[in-house]
Amino acid sequence: MLLGIAWPKEPIQSEELDMLQELLRQWCEEHDCDIKGPEANSVAKELISWFEFGIKDKARLRKIIRTS
Repeated sequence: MLLGIAWPKEPIQSEELDMLQELLRQWCEEHDCDIKGPEANSVAKELISWFEFGIKDKARLRKIIRTS
């Protein structure tokens, strides 16, 4: 029995993925870290989670990852 799990999720579109990658690249530049490193991996997961939760606005996502 499924307990309120909304699956399948809508696929992330190409332009959405581009936006998320841009935000991650910017974050990595600001924090002087490797985009393939563990810190970037953690931020990428956070970005995807918030995006899937429904936050699609670039400015809001940027603010979220800057304050985390």
